[in-house]
Amino acid sequence: MAVEFTGPAAYFFGYMGATIALVFAILGAAYGTAKCGVGIMSMGVLHPDMVIKNIMPVRISPLENQRLNNEYKYIFCCF
Repeated sequence: MAVEFTGPAAYFFGYMGATIALVFAILGAAYGTAKCGVGIMSMGVLHPDMVIKNIMPVRISPLENQRLNNEYKYIFCCF
């Protein structure tokens, strides 16, 4: 005997699962951004001459992410 999951509760739990996943992803990104900012600011206090050296990975990260996304699009379109 098969159980059907097509009641109104299925839509509710499906949307709630997607919402919770999105909320946790946003909170994780905010936490990582804040932690990175605190690290760069403390580096500015302790070693002011090395601030630019520590900002470069933060600046290059979106560019690298864009390049990787383009490579993944190319890989997935081939399959």
